[in-house]
Amino acid sequence: MKKIYSFCCVFLFFFIKIIAQPANNNYASAIDVSSIINGCSGNGAYTTVAATNDNNPGSCWNTSGGSNVWFKFVATTSQINIQLLTGGTEGTIQNPYMAIWQSDGTTQIGCVNYSSTYSDLELSAIGLTPGNTYYISVDNHNGASGGYRGT
Repeated sequence: MKKIYSFCCVFLFFFIKIIAQPANNNYASAIDVSSIINGCSGNGAYTTVAATNDNNPGSCWNTSGGSNVWFKFVATTSQINIQLLTGGTEGTIQNPYMAIWQSDGTTQIGCVNYSSTYSDLELSAIGLTPGNTYYISVDNHNGASGGYRGT
């Protein structure tokens, strides 16, 4: 009986771990990426798998999204260029969206929409105030029953 119980506990823990939402699933828990300004994260470092939706979609997105994750940074200059790379070893997210927001998470500064399944996205913003915090939301087309989610 102990062997069955141990297996069930391990399986349950593994199952819960698989369906856990990303740490940056919502605006309030945005991951601070200020430390990688002028750099980049590792390939596939973040995910939209099991993410849920909060706040508004970007104005240029062609669906309402549904699995967004959030990042934040403190501006060091008045402009920034943000890239999202996907496909191959870079990541598995398909049909991605990205938007940059004022510190309230609802006033959009800019957004970008995918042009193909594995679109690398680039979003630039000017007129930022150094020292202010800005937010980035990343999402993907909400088709295929969540099948477009990924890293």
